[in-house]
Amino acid sequence: MLKKLVNLFCFYFFNKRNKHQPKSQPYFDKRQTTKNKQLLILFLCSFYLTQSLAAEKIPAIAQAPAVITIAQNNSPESLLEQARTLYQQGQFQAAIELLQQATDAFSTKENSSGQAQSLNFQGQVYLAQGQPKAAAESFAAAATIYEEIGDNQGVVKSQINQAQALRRAGLYRRALATIEQANDSLTEEPDSLLKAIALRSLGITQRLVGDLNDAEETIEQSLAIAQAENSPEDISAAYLMLGNISKDRANKAQERSETREIQGNFQQADEYYQQAADNATTSNAKIEAQLNQLSLLGDREEEFTEEQWELLAEIRDTIEQLPLSSTAISARINWARMVMEQENRINVSPQDIAQQLTLALQQARELQEPRAEAYALGQLGELRLEYGQLEQAEENTRQALIVAQSIGASDVVYRFQWQLAQILKEQGKSAGAVAAYENAVNNLDILRNDLVSVNRDVQFSFRDSVEPIYREFVSLLLSEEDSSQQDIAKARKIIESLQEAELVNFFQENCLTASPVEIDQIDSKAGVISPIVLKDRIEVIVTLPDPEAESTESGVRLLHKSVPLPPDEEQTYFIDTFAKLREAVAPRVSVDPNRGVNEEVESDKSETTDSEPKESEERATIGVEGATPGNPEDYLPLAQKVYDWLIRPIEQDIANSGVETLVFILDAPLLNLPMAALHDGKQYLIEKYAIAFTPSLQLLESEPLERGELTALKAGISKTPPPIELASTKEPL
Repeated sequence: MLKKLVNLFCFYFFNKRNKHQPKSQPYFDKRQTTKNKQLLILFLCSFYLTQSLAAEKIPAIAQAPAVITIAQNNSPESLLEQARTLYQQGQFQAAIELLQQATDAFSTKENSSGQAQSLNFQGQVYLAQGQPKAAAESFAAAATIYEEIGDNQGVVKSQINQAQALRRAGLYRRALATIEQANDSLTEEPDSLLKAIALRSLGITQRLVGDLNDAEETIEQSLAIAQAENSPEDISAAYLMLGNISKDRANKAQERSETREIQGNFQQADEYYQQAADNATTSNAKIEAQLNQLSLLGDREEEFTEEQWELLAEIRDTIEQLPLSSTAISARINWARMVMEQENRINVSPQDIAQQLTLALQQARELQEPRAEAYALGQLGELRLEYGQLEQAEENTRQALIVAQSIGASDVVYRFQWQLAQILKEQGKSAGAVAAYENAVNNLDILRNDLVSVNRDVQFSFRDSVEPIYREFVSLLLSEEDSSQQDIAKARKIIESLQEAELVNFFQENCLTASPVEIDQIDSKAGVISPIVLKDRIEVIVTLPDPEAESTESGVRLLHKSVPLPPDEEQTYFIDTFAKLREAVAPRVSVDPNRGVNEEVESDKSETTDSEPKESEERATIGVEGATPGNPEDYLPLAQKVYDWLIRPIEQDIANSGVETLVFILDAPLLNLPMAALHDGKQYLIEKYAIAFTPSLQLLESEPLERGELTALKAGISKTPPPIELASTKEPL
């Protein structure tokens, strides 16, 4: 029997070394062939061994698994070391089994310190497996044991690990409570690297819940201790976090069109990232800082300079030399995502990008890191979507979705559902696209309790990664002129969900208790108009009372009209017109910058001098050049144009419905637009209907005020007053 096995192995290995694949055969095929050979040899060996054991009638007890034998014969310390070896080899499940046995063995021997150590290591393996919740439980159990034996340092280290696991799971509020407890226990302790690390963990968590000012203060304390302790590694990590905080501020300023804040924070982030790279002690840390630094250009939508392309090539070369690790995988994915930016794509071939992502995918699978595997697959899907390889894009995206769902990564699942919807839409599979968009929106609604957590680690802003999903979905639902009542109702609901999400994003807290109410339950003589600004058109949804309507049970009729973007105009045409009307009527009232993708028309503020006008003065000059604020001759042409967009297509339906009040739910670019001033060429809208506004019928308790007796003081001037002497006013004041 042994001779047969030896001959088989000799045949395999000598033939393997002397037999070469044709050069034209793809790398993937060579790996597959090798894998098939290995599986065949393993099967044959197992078969011969099984037959031999059966023939020799070895007792069943000797066939027990090796792990059980180890558990029976080895000490818990030995089990811990064997688990460590298995962990380094990527055999995570086997390592977990040994660690569970080691934990039980330490408990039997009443060795609490060893038990806590085993639980901590178990948590690290769970993290590597992509099971952050299980990891958090192990770290919490370890912290409890350390507390029982009075080991404060052990408690703090376990709590730092627990906070990291909770952050990975998206449970940022729980992570914050845990790491705050760890830092409270170190308040009276002298400064140390452990204190610096605990503070940095606190700052990371504060940033993720949106407390940027607190996060900055905490990280600066961590940096000061790291500098005093002369620890370049911790200094670099602190600067990296400070850079991320400044980048967050810049992204928020972009959403609010705060020009000065944008430039200042981007510049500050760039300096922090450079200091992080300068102090880095490992290639991994340096690459992370450099990639973050280069990512600022993508956020600013700027092209790479020649010097920056050289840096990117240097990073690419360094990545190739990195050992197999999570950081190396992340670096490859981030590098690929960066060069896929629209303004950078021309300088790198898609084959090169695909090669890096494929390698990242292989390494993620080798290390059994499902989250990284999902990101690599998703990025491959995006790459193939951009180059029109729709079938491969769909396959990669579906694979990414399966992996992300298998580990409960809801914070990335919605992105892959969104990407799948875009692919299916491109393929003309409208029903599938609608289902995928609906799944993405539903996931976002679930995530609303912690919307701040959505993809913060990869720096996606609300404007880029959340809002477009809602608008694209509405665009698809209303793509047909004769859209069904069901699709129109769904589109209106989607926009209402977007408005709720916008407020949650702004307040960084789920402060809303929505109460959906049908319009006929509020006022049977009111109609609701919801204009929605999309990339290529304006959609106007109107809800009118109609007791005879058979299409809905609520007694309302839904209509929608499309106003296409003029062919020669840019996408900002609608928004610019709204801004001009707003400023022509009331120049001191500007669009609320905290909602959606508002774009406020601003004068050139590239240079700041002492003589520069104040903000209020500056706004008075915005809009129609040479216009007098509030002058009908200036704003009437704009008011009539907007009337033609929003009211004219539906004015006959409104008139026939008999409504007396028009309730407007304004989309972000229309906020603060004076709807009463819209003009049909003969009359203002306010002359024909009562005008009301609501942010959403789902946001507020929509109940009419009780009418009672009112007492008011009314006063006015009927004659021109005489001149008033004001010279003596200053002294008494």
